[in-house]
Amino acid sequence: MNPRRWWEELVYDTFVFSGVPRTVLDPKFDKLFDSLYMRFTSDQGYTAFPDTIDCLRMLKRHKIYTGVISNSDERLTDVLKSLKLTDHLDFVLPSYRAGFEKPSKEIYDQALRLVKPAVAPDEALHVGDDINTDYRGIIPVSSPA
Repeated sequence: MNPRRWWEELVYDTFVFSGVPRTVLDPKFDKLFDSLYMRFTSDQGYTAFPDTIDCLRMLKRHKIYTGVISNSDERLTDVLKSLKLTDHLDFVLPSYRAGFEKPSKEIYDQALRLVKPAVAPDEALHVGDDINTDYRGIIPVSSPA
């Protein structure tokens, strides 16, 4: 299923499960969904913190590579461009392009290879907002003794 269709089903189901009758939703849904989908394709649906660009510039001055790894669809790059962030990043790796989602090790390995020169895993830092996909998912599981 393509990302747009996936989001369309999710949004539709959200309205239905919230109690909106299909007879009310169906005639208006296409216009409603198109509006929501486009809003979250640009900076209309997102805001960067005021110090984000200054922080990214400072990291670059210190030769620290930065990038974005996200369980996101093809709109991520457009969103980051509209927020004027892509010029300050070394890479952007949405899961749809990687073929893997966080917490899969493969998406992190791909990100490390996108940085030139390559960065070793023990030299990388990942910052995220989800304890399961951004933290627990990338910690190696030790085998029982």
